Amino acid sequence: EYQILEQTNRSWEESYNNLESFMNENSRLPKSNDYDEESSRLYRWFGIQRKRYLEDKLKVKRKEKIERILINHEGGFFYE
Repeated sequence: EYQILEQTNRSWEESYNNLESFMNENSRLPKSNDYDEESSRLYRWFGIQRKRYLEDKLKVKRKEKIERILINHEGGFFYE
């Protein structure tokens, strides 16, 4: 017997809003070794967005949002 697992896919905006909520509550970005699965998931999602930002593969609005996070939480434009 196999157990069917539910998979929840979020939109980009939902993931971004979840990340913003996490940062507002914890005053930091999520870490890979955080205590819960949601934080780890946000960490992975943000890592992908950061990579896309560096490769200039984000839409303009998304790029601006990720750039704001990088400036405020990771010390600036050393990514460019």
